[in-house]
Amino acid sequence: MSNTKPNTYANISFNPDITDPDYLEVFSTDDTYENISSVYKQNPQNDYPITSSTNMPNPSDTRGRQKIQISLWLLFLIIICILVAFVVTGIVTFFITKERFTVKQYESKAECYWETWSSWSGCSITCGKGEQFRVRQQMNTSMLCNYNESFNVKSCTSDPCIGDGYLIDMLFSRTASYKNVFISADNTILSNVHTIETSSSANAQLQNYKGTIADICVGNNELIYYEVNYTYTIGNTSPSNYLVLEVGLAERTKVDRYYYVGSKNVSGWSFHLAKSSHNNVYLYSQYVDSNHVWESFSNDTIGTKVHGKFKLFIDRLRNEFSLRQGDSIFHVFKNVTSSGKLCPVFAVFNPQIVLVKLQLMNPRNFTRFPW
Repeated sequence: MSNTKPNTYANISFNPDITDPDYLEVFSTDDTYENISSVYKQNPQNDYPITSSTNMPNPSDTRGRQKIQISLWLLFLIIICILVAFVVTGIVTFFITKERFTVKQYESKAECYWETWSSWSGCSITCGKGEQFRVRQQMNTSMLCNYNESFNVKSCTSDPCIGDGYLIDMLFSRTASYKNVFISADNTILSNVHTIETSSSANAQLQNYKGTIADICVGNNELIYYEVNYTYTIGNTSPSNYLVLEVGLAERTKVDRYYYVGSKNVSGWSFHLAKSSHNNVYLYSQYVDSNHVWESFSNDTIGTKVHGKFKLFIDRLRNEFSLRQGDSIFHVFKNVTSSGKLCPVFAVFNPQIVLVKLQLMNPRNFTRFPW
């Protein structure tokens, strides 16, 4: 018997008029064929042979694609593991470093010690009164501990300034003062309460003005500079407004007409601190009816303590009286004129509410300064 495989023919023409008996369904008896074919048995010329497909997948190609897929997944897994390792290493390193730094910092703090004081610096000015300072540092072997430093400051006096701005002996007067104010033995400190530094004056002559007059007054064309250190502490509260302190300028014969020179009764020029209705202490400038508020210094809470320095300049060449604090000019009075000399005045008020101390410092005469 021949081994030749029989061909199976399928009709590719379609005629809807042909009835079912013209078609015969034939099942292939060969295992190579899996399709069912319809065979048209009347006209074999319209038939073409159907052969089995030989484009079956190559097993070696399939295995290659599987290997590539496995390699990609393995590479992805390796990358993920590396990233996780980096993160875990970073976290562990952070906590180990933090713990060691904390321990080291604690140990360094415990080993800190103060060095000896440095030598005193030179005087801060070449003439008049100035300051010297020295410093020491808290060290740990050769390094600073938290940048801790400590300073000491003391006053120093150099030779009087020759010609321009020479030092003068302007002091508080113990006679031209109010009976209930207190002055130090060197006549440089004024307070409204008795302290270890101050005492009352048996020769006090003022009846109304709550302070004292300087023992040097300023004539025409003179220029005088001086500083006033101030300290006040709120000891009680009051619903009313009240004065704290005053530094001013007035004619000597008019000073005692009222308890502060800013009043029109005296017609003086006044810088004063006072508590207002806003429950704060403010700096005011006043001449007769002209009164200005410049800055809030503090609230009036019991226990509040404030200290600072006023710098005052009387310029009778330009007829000005000015007040500075630090490098800031608060106010300059213009048209400061008088037929006679004008005297610096200083007042402290209301000892039942506020404790006040003024210290007169560094008075200088700039009359011969080449303006």
